[in-house]
Amino acid sequence: PPRRMVSADDLLRQLEAVPTTDLEELCAALSEVEGFDQLALAKQALAAGEAESTAATLGRVESLLGSALGSHVGSRYDELITEVGAVRSLEAELARSHAQVERLAARVRRVRSVTVGPHAALAERVAALGHIQQSAEMLRRVQRLIHLSRRLHEAVDASRGRAAGGRGGGGGGG
Repeated sequence: PPRRMVSADDLLRQLEAVPTTDLEELCAALSEVEGFDQLALAKQALAAGEAESTAATLGRVESLLGSALGSHVGSRYDELITEVGAVRSLEAELARSHAQVERLAARVRRVRSVTVGPHAALAERVAALGHIQQSAEMLRRVQRLIHLSRRLHEAVDASRGRAAGGRGGGGGGG
């Protein structure tokens, strides 16, 4: 079954039933009111032609809550002023911290701008050095291959010379 909609009069009766005008108790009483829908209440009041009486009732609810809020603020004025002072002090500290963070960020940007260029150049030179080392290693291998090739040629030539000398010497001695 659909819930019954709470009217402005029901809301006012609920608030007037609270024995004190303590804001916390009034808020607790409001939270216990189930089914209060402002939009539905306005539509119902307009449809029934009771807009003025509903507005007047809601005005009394507002007045009751306003006086409770005024009493609440008045009774805790010193506490609120102390809290305002604490908040202002914290805001000032936050502003100082923010300024320090901004200065630190500016220093970091400066250090980055000073170090990024040299770091990039150094990284480029290190990479070039790596290429040079690879090239030097390759040249050493080529040099070794040329040396081995030369020794192989000399060995082949010496072997051919001995083979030619052995053939020539064996034919002349016979």
